[in-house]
Amino acid sequence: LPLFETFMPLDQLIASFGAFLPFIHIKLDIVLFNALPFNILKGLVIGSVTAVEEESTDISSHAVIAPEADLDEITECFVLTDF
Repeated sequence: LPLFETFMPLDQLIASFGAFLPFIHIKLDIVLFNALPFNILKGLVIGSVTAVEEESTDISSHAVIAPEADLDEITECFVLTDF
């Protein structure tokens, strides 16, 4: 947020976020609902891989995962195995 605050006063910044997301009212709301979700939590276990099947195109794989978390609460999941 400090970068944004160099271009726009904080009250205008909160109002602009609030125009799109009506639950944004204070600076903490911006951090919790806009910045925090884009941070990847390394090592957070949501399940265990029980099987891996290679695709015929050889550019991707299909994995079967046994959940260890409440899947109703998960909205996005990224699985990185190497980069």
